[in-house]
Amino acid sequence: MVRFVVLVVADLASFGVMRALLRAVRDYAVMGDAVAARVEAMVPTGILNGWQYAAALLMGLLVTGNYGRGDQRRNPRRLFLGAALATALPLWMAIWTRGFEPVLVQYVLVTVLVWIGLLLERRTINRIVTWVRPAERDRMDVLFVGPGADCIDAMRTPAFSAGTDYRPIGFVDTQAGAASGALGDLSDLALVLAASGARAVVISGYLSEQQFRDVVDAALAGGCCLLGGTRPFRGRAVRRGLTAETTALARWGVIFGLAAARSALLP
Repeated sequence: MVRFVVLVVADLASFGVMRALLRAVRDYAVMGDAVAARVEAMVPTGILNGWQYAAALLMGLLVTGNYGRGDQRRNPRRLFLGAALATALPLWMAIWTRGFEPVLVQYVLVTVLVWIGLLLERRTINRIVTWVRPAERDRMDVLFVGPGADCIDAMRTPAFSAGTDYRPIGFVDTQAGAASGALGDLSDLALVLAASGARAVVISGYLSEQQFRDVVDAALAGGCCLLGGTRPFRGRAVRRGLTAETTALARWGVIFGLAAARSALLP
């Protein structure tokens, strides 16, 4: 909710700045009368009409998904679609009174100007957020489970490198005689999950059916997300108080989902 309010306020402030700059150039001729006349011809008074366009802008950004988390709030394509939709709403009726070609020129110019303003604003916000709250603090701690060599290989893939959403914290070796660097073997999984504070479990390499079930049970009991191969599956925590039948259904649902992903990834 806080993120949404901050983005809305920033978007309105950005729109206000763009409108003030346009009026300064067009109405007050701060760059000369010749420039003011050209801007007046291309973007006449009333195009960025105060709260009417502001409301259209907020609606366009909301519909095109520009108030989501992470990259969604600064995605150039989403921002362009939001600006295009916002500009189309107030200019739609002008087609019938001014003609198609003049309105098309105004539409393209206003859309591009608003898009550039929004893109600069969102990137500025992102830099401020990164400075105040480094992205490293929001990364999800991930524990790998599987044969030691496979876990080490998975931890080195780009999906878990610095700057991504996942932070590898170690691995649990499912083979007899845990590999060097392992946090424990499969029998220690529940304890390792509790001690490490991991929020996700990545299944790496081949696991037997029983090992697979044990990992799923431990992850569900620990409230962790489950990831198999390269495809994420959100295994929500099974709340205390649910019946044994419900827990079993959750376990088997995750098992079937991960099994399907595994088979899809096999050559």
